Amino acid sequence: MNATKRKQIVRSSIFITLSLATFLTVSKITVVATESIDATLMWTTGGAAKKGDYVNFTLDPEVVDNKTIVVTKIVACVDGELLEARGKDYYCNNQYIGTAKATGRKGQNLIPFIWNGEIPTGKVFLSGKHRDSFDSKYWGFANENEITRVEKII
Repeated sequence: MNATKRKQIVRSSIFITLSLATFLTVSKITVVATESIDATLMWTTGGAAKKGDYVNFTLDPEVVDNKTIVVTKIVACVDGELLEARGKDYYCNNQYIGTAKATGRKGQNLIPFIWNGEIPTGKVFLSGKHRDSFDSKYWGFANENEITRVEKII
Protein backbone atom coordinates (compact mmCIF):
# COMPACT_ATOMS: atom_id res chain seq x y z
CA MET A 1 0.00 0.00 0.00
CA ASN A 2 1.44 3.37 -0.98
CA ALA A 3 1.68 6.41 1.29
CA THR A 4 -1.20 8.24 -0.43
CA LYS A 5 -3.58 5.31 0.13
CA ARG A 6 -2.56 5.06 3.80
CA LYS A 7 -3.25 8.80 4.29
CA GLN A 8 -6.70 8.38 2.74
CA ILE A 9 -7.50 5.50 5.06
CA VAL A 10 -6.26 7.44 8.11
CA ARG A 11 -8.30 10.52 7.09
CA SER A 12 -11.40 8.38 6.55
CA SER A 13 -10.93 6.72 9.93
CA ILE A 14 -10.50 10.09 11.66
CA PHE A 15 -13.61 11.46 9.91
CA ILE A 16 -15.69 8.43 10.92
CA THR A 17 -14.41 8.61 14.50
CA LEU A 18 -15.10 12.35 14.77
CA SER A 19 -18.54 11.94 13.20
CA LEU A 20 -19.42 9.18 15.66
CA ALA A 21 -18.07 11.19 18.59
CA THR A 22 -20.09 14.23 17.49
CA PHE A 23 -23.27 12.14 17.19
CA LEU A 24 -22.75 10.56 20.60
CA THR A 25 -21.97 13.92 22.18
CA VAL A 26 -24.95 15.70 20.62
CA SER A 27 -27.28 12.83 21.52
CA LYS A 28 -26.25 13.22 25.18
CA ILE A 29 -26.96 16.97 25.29
CA THR A 30 -30.39 18.40 26.06
CA VAL A 31 -31.20 22.01 25.27
CA VAL A 32 -33.79 23.30 27.74
CA ALA A 33 -36.13 25.57 25.77
CA THR A 34 -38.26 26.88 28.65
CA GLU A 35 -37.80 28.68 31.96
CA SER A 36 -39.02 25.64 33.86
CA ILE A 37 -35.64 24.99 35.45
CA ASP A 38 -32.53 27.09 36.02
CA ALA A 39 -30.49 25.49 33.24
CA THR A 40 -30.00 25.79 29.49
CA LEU A 41 -27.81 22.79 28.60
CA MET A 42 -27.93 19.37 30.24
CA TRP A 43 -25.64 16.34 29.87
CA THR A 44 -27.16 12.86 30.05
CA THR A 45 -25.39 10.86 32.74
CA GLY A 46 -27.85 8.04 33.34
CA GLY A 47 -27.84 6.05 36.53
CA ALA A 48 -30.35 6.12 39.34
CA ALA A 49 -31.90 9.51 40.00
CA LYS A 50 -32.45 10.70 43.55
CA LYS A 51 -34.36 13.58 45.09
CA GLY A 52 -32.98 16.90 43.86
CA ASP A 53 -31.52 15.49 40.62
CA TYR A 54 -32.36 16.85 37.20
CA VAL A 55 -34.02 14.31 34.91
CA ASN A 56 -35.39 14.03 31.39
CA PHE A 57 -38.80 12.48 30.98
CA THR A 58 -41.01 11.83 27.94
CA LEU A 59 -44.55 13.03 28.50
CA ASP A 60 -47.41 10.82 27.39
CA PRO A 61 -48.63 12.27 24.05
CA GLU A 62 -52.17 12.47 25.46
CA VAL A 63 -50.96 15.10 27.94
CA VAL A 64 -49.86 17.66 25.34
CA ASP A 65 -51.99 17.74 22.18
CA ASN A 66 -50.90 14.25 21.04
CA LYS A 67 -47.25 15.39 20.80
CA THR A 68 -44.29 13.50 22.19
CA ILE A 69 -42.30 15.95 24.28
CA VAL A 70 -39.20 15.38 26.38
CA VAL A 71 -39.16 17.61 29.45
CA THR A 72 -36.37 18.33 31.92
CA LYS A 73 -37.48 18.57 35.55
CA ILE A 74 -36.22 18.08 39.10
CA VAL A 75 -37.05 15.05 41.24
CA ALA A 76 -39.04 16.79 43.99
CA CYS A 77 -40.50 13.83 45.90
CA VAL A 78 -39.74 10.10 45.74
CA ASP A 79 -41.46 6.83 46.63
CA GLY A 80 -42.14 6.43 50.30
CA GLU A 81 -42.26 10.18 50.95
CA LEU A 82 -45.46 12.03 51.88
CA LEU A 83 -46.90 14.16 49.07
CA GLU A 84 -49.70 16.54 49.96
CA ALA A 85 -51.85 18.89 47.91
CA ARG A 86 -53.08 21.60 50.27
CA GLY A 87 -55.43 23.60 48.13
CA LYS A 88 -53.25 24.48 45.14
CA ASP A 89 -49.97 24.19 47.09
CA TYR A 90 -47.86 21.01 46.96
CA TYR A 91 -45.62 19.71 49.74
CA CYS A 92 -43.21 16.80 50.08
CA ASN A 93 -42.65 15.81 53.71
CA ASN A 94 -44.00 19.27 54.66
CA GLN A 95 -41.51 21.08 52.39
CA TYR A 96 -43.14 23.38 49.82
CA ILE A 97 -42.69 22.29 46.18
CA GLY A 98 -44.89 24.67 44.21
CA THR A 99 -48.36 25.99 43.49
CA ALA A 100 -50.69 24.77 40.74
CA LYS A 101 -52.33 27.37 38.53
CA ALA A 102 -55.86 27.34 37.11
CA THR A 103 -54.74 28.50 33.67
CA GLY A 104 -51.54 28.17 31.68
CA ARG A 105 -49.53 30.91 29.97
CA LYS A 106 -51.55 30.45 26.78
CA GLY A 107 -54.87 30.65 28.62
CA GLN A 108 -55.54 26.90 28.63
CA ASN A 109 -57.35 25.36 31.60
CA LEU A 110 -55.07 23.35 33.85
CA ILE A 111 -56.41 20.54 36.00
CA PRO A 112 -54.23 19.86 39.03
CA PHE A 113 -53.15 16.36 40.03
CA ILE A 114 -54.39 15.71 43.55
CA TRP A 115 -52.62 13.28 45.86
CA ASN A 116 -52.45 13.15 49.62
CA GLY A 117 -50.37 10.30 50.90
CA GLU A 118 -47.24 8.27 50.47
CA ILE A 119 -45.81 8.17 46.96
CA PRO A 120 -46.16 4.63 45.58
CA THR A 121 -43.14 2.42 44.97
CA GLY A 122 -41.42 3.15 41.65
CA LYS A 123 -43.02 6.60 41.25
CA VAL A 124 -41.57 10.12 41.50
CA PHE A 125 -43.06 13.61 41.56
CA LEU A 126 -41.22 15.96 39.17
CA SER A 127 -41.16 19.73 39.44
CA GLY A 128 -39.73 22.80 37.80
CA LYS A 129 -38.47 25.93 39.55
CA HIS A 130 -40.48 28.46 37.56
CA ARG A 131 -44.04 29.31 38.64
CA ASP A 132 -45.28 28.43 35.13
CA SER A 133 -43.59 25.02 35.07
CA PHE A 134 -45.79 22.32 33.52
CA ASP A 135 -44.90 19.39 35.75
CA SER A 136 -46.26 16.65 38.03
CA LYS A 137 -48.65 19.17 39.59
CA TYR A 138 -50.71 18.64 36.42
CA TRP A 139 -49.78 15.25 34.95
CA GLY A 140 -49.06 13.29 38.12
CA PHE A 141 -46.34 10.82 38.91
CA ALA A 142 -43.60 9.68 36.57
CA ASN A 143 -42.35 6.11 36.61
CA GLU A 144 -38.89 5.93 38.13
CA ASN A 145 -37.74 3.58 35.36
CA GLU A 146 -38.79 6.09 32.65
CA ILE A 147 -36.68 9.04 33.79
CA THR A 148 -33.07 9.68 32.77
CA ARG A 149 -30.65 11.47 35.10
CA VAL A 150 -28.96 14.54 33.60
CA GLU A 151 -26.42 17.08 34.90
CA LYS A 152 -26.49 20.83 34.41
CA ILE A 153 -23.80 22.18 32.05
CA ILE A 154 -25.02 25.79 31.80
